[in-house]
Amino acid sequence: MLADRVLQSTARTIAEQLGHLDTLAAEHLAPTRLQADAPVTPSPEPARAAKGVVMLAPVREPTGRP
Repeated sequence: MLADRVLQSTARTIAEQLGHLDTLAAEHLAPTRLQADAPVTPSPEPARAAKGVVMLAPVREPTGRP
């Protein structure tokens, strides 16, 4: 229950930072911020939305090596 509240609170904070009235887009970024992860996406739109909110990881071609 507490984790849900923290996630919702973080999503609201991100939505405010992005200037959004609802938390729909921010709900995808909230776990990323809470877990200190970096999303990886080849699509420019989610990357633009996440810029300045969470750290972004660059997209690279797979090398086949670990």
